[in-house]
Amino acid sequence: MLRFERPSFLKSFLMDLPYPPSWLRSPGAGDHELDAACVAGAALALFHGAAGADLPGRGVWLDRQALRAAVFCCAAAGRREGEPDIRDAVHMTPTGENPGPAGRLYGFWREAARRSPELDDDKISAGRRLLGLSPSTADDLVAIARELAAGDRVGMVAAVELTARFATLPAEAEPFALWLADIVLARRSGWPITVPLFACALQRPRGGVGRLVRQEPDTWRREVLAGIAAAALEGLAHAQDLAARARRLAAAVPRLRAKGAEPLLAALLERDAVAPATPMPTMTARSRRRLFDRLVGLGLVRELTGRPTFRLYGL
Repeated sequence: MLRFERPSFLKSFLMDLPYPPSWLRSPGAGDHELDAACVAGAALALFHGAAGADLPGRGVWLDRQALRAAVFCCAAAGRREGEPDIRDAVHMTPTGENPGPAGRLYGFWREAARRSPELDDDKISAGRRLLGLSPSTADDLVAIARELAAGDRVGMVAAVELTARFATLPAEAEPFALWLADIVLARRSGWPITVPLFACALQRPRGGVGRLVRQEPDTWRREVLAGIAAAALEGLAHAQDLAARARRLAAAVPRLRAKGAEPLLAALLERDAVAPATPMPTMTARSRRRLFDRLVGLGLVRELTGRPTFRLYGL
């Protein structure tokens, strides 16, 4: 298996790299399968650093990758929930209660983004439980994923080969299958965690990847490769943007002089969104609201809902 060894200069290099080469975004880059494969490989080479580096704001980045994956899975299933709807489903639902289908999907992808890329029985069972699937769902696909993850093929190629098997899956199992593809990619690429990428790559409005493979046998591979390239470049851009935002917030902390604010500021650097109502024993509700208003005024965080009440804040 390929191992990720990060040169000492890579972290600052990725954080300061403004844009990938322009040819990666040229209009005809994904028109042919060979072109799409070259572009996807180059995009993943850049994404490789973000997936392996401990960049500032990493927790926020993984949450937002999970949020995008949940949105695209909802769209593939014919649902209309967007990022604001899913955030509300998660933050407005009392702890321990059901956040609904979209909220559960986000919970699945968020948990997946914090796991190492392993295919042991415990992790597979936990993934099925989070999605409400039966214990034997996609057993054949799991076996193929294990074989590909242990093989010697390039990660991108191995993961794309796995998607060829999606055609026979029930629609409700596709998020699980996309997660397996992410695991195969992460394992073969030597990443320490399973970054949600394949669901972000396959932004089809209905039917998902299985339908794509069935109905477009001559072009599905090119479409998958082009989607991976676009998702990797977008994910890298988000990682760099959030790293810059996180650095600005961290640099401003000593000047804020907000007593007891450390847990709240740490949450902003680790989570997609934080609610002022989140209990924090070191700060009163009023002091939390005032700090959020101050952070927004300084341009260090954003209010994510646009509402006058029940607000959520994040980088």
